[in-house]
Amino acid sequence: MDRVRTPEAILNDIAAIPTLERGKLCPMRRGGPGPYYNLQFWRDGENRCEYVRKADVPAVQEAVGNWRRYQALTEEYAEALEGRTRQTRKAVQTDRQKGGSTNRRCRRPTGR
Repeated sequence: MDRVRTPEAILNDIAAIPTLERGKLCPMRRGGPGPYYNLQFWRDGENRCEYVRKADVPAVQEAVGNWRRYQALTEEYAEALEGRTRQTRKAVQTDRQKGGSTNRRCRRPTGR
């Protein structure tokens, strides 16, 4: 059974992400003490690349994975909030139906 989490719980998970790095970690070449890596990402409408030092590769891998998790969580958040909004709207519609028509015409007193 799929259980939808609350938007607040999802926001807590997002807030717990310690590092983010947009992009993709790609091997450049192998050889010598390699492999060597660069980080490819988009910024200001352009594809950019940055060399990643060997010592930084594990941290960058984690940060890129956190970015993917962040994207998934924001999608989940949007779906949960959308579901809550629809439920609220349906509840209001049900209340209106129980109470009668809300589209009644009121007669204004005439100045006679």
